[in-house]
Amino acid sequence: MRDAQSNHRHILIVDDEPLVRNSLSEFLALNGYAVSSAGNGKEALHLLKGDAADIVITDIKMPEMDGIQLLKKIKTSYPKIPVILITGYGSIESAVEAMKEGAYDYVTKPIVDSEIKIVIERLVNQIQLMEENIKLKKEISTVQMERFHN
Repeated sequence: MRDAQSNHRHILIVDDEPLVRNSLSEFLALNGYAVSSAGNGKEALHLLKGDAADIVITDIKMPEMDGIQLLKKIKTSYPKIPVILITGYGSIESAVEAMKEGAYDYVTKPIVDSEIKIVIERLVNQIQLMEENIKLKKEISTVQMERFHN
C-alpha cells in the first residue's frame, strides 16, 4: 500500500473496451490517482504480480476471463485488494453474484464520473481507516511490550 493520502492510491482498470479504459483512466488520473490499465484478466494478473494495486476496477463481460473469474483470482492471490465491478449488462443476479464473490461494489455502464468518484472515495476512506487501525494496534502493542519489559 502507498501513502495514506487518496491521491497516492494506485488503481488498476481492467476492460476490453479501449474507450472505457482510457476515459476512466484519464478521469481518475485527473483526480490524482496513479492509474494503470489492462485489456483483459490475464494481463491484469500479470500487472498485479509486478506492482500490486490498491484498488482494481474491472468489467464483468470480457473475452477469455470474465470479471467474476478475475475477482475470484484476485481474492485468492491478493485478498486485501478491493475490486469494483463494472458492467453494461446490469442485472440483479450478476450484482448478487459479484457481491457474494467479494466485490466491494458494482457499477453499471455508462459510468457516471461523479458516481464512480464517490465509490472510490468511500473505499479509499475505508482503506485509510484500516491502515490507521493496524498502525495504532502496533503502537499499542509496542507500548505494552515496553511496559512489560520494564
